[in-house]
Amino acid sequence: MYTKDYRSYTPRKVIIRMDPDCAICHAPVSLKCDCEAQSLEVAILQAEGRVMQQIYEDIRVWVRTHARDYILEYFSLLTERRNQAHIQNMERIRQRAAFHYHAQPHPAEIAAAQATLKRGIDEDWQSSVQRYPEVLEHYFGLVELVLPADDDPMAHAAATASRHGLRTPTGRDAAAARADATPATGTVGAWTAWTEWSVWSAWNAWTGARPCHETADVRRTGPRRRHHRPRHLSS
Repeated sequence: MYTKDYRSYTPRKVIIRMDPDCAICHAPVSLKCDCEAQSLEVAILQAEGRVMQQIYEDIRVWVRTHARDYILEYFSLLTERRNQAHIQNMERIRQRAAFHYHAQPHPAEIAAAQATLKRGIDEDWQSSVQRYPEVLEHYFGLVELVLPADDDPMAHAAATASRHGLRTPTGRDAAAARADATPATGTVGAWTAWTEWSVWSAWNAWTGARPCHETADVRRTGPRRRHHRPRHLSS
């Protein structure tokens, strides 16, 4: 029989917080060294160079091709107008010579008209080339990089793959996945390659199957792209 003042005693949980030492220089946390932060920055730059370099090259090639085509088309339009003005000018020269002198135009007058045409074409080409910064900025502005949402399963794929002994494709594997993916048509959109590791392959790795990326079930999808209607470039 218990007394009236009895209370059940529950031992208090003792929580011990122990922060790890620096993974680089093994200094205690109290020193607050920045070795890990600097190493993270270096690792980010290295991973960016391995994964994003090919994407950057693809974007540059696309922008360069479209910008050059636009400049050439713009110059062709200016040249066509210049040639039409030259033809009209030569017709006026012939009519004036026939009306006043009943003869063909003087060679010096024809040479002067052709020299005017040549100077005009040079000016058109110079003005076209000077538009490259504007045109390049326009096409670079059409490129979109779409990041997965925080709740997207692929946002946690790297942690899941490492926990089960699998390897997320990077570098050449990711480039090969992008090359094998079916490209979408239209303006450059999202330059992302999504690689999903199936639950079945993770189960095989956990039960003793050889964790090899060649045998894992990989499903690739093409880069998600958004179609854009190119903004009008003023002539």
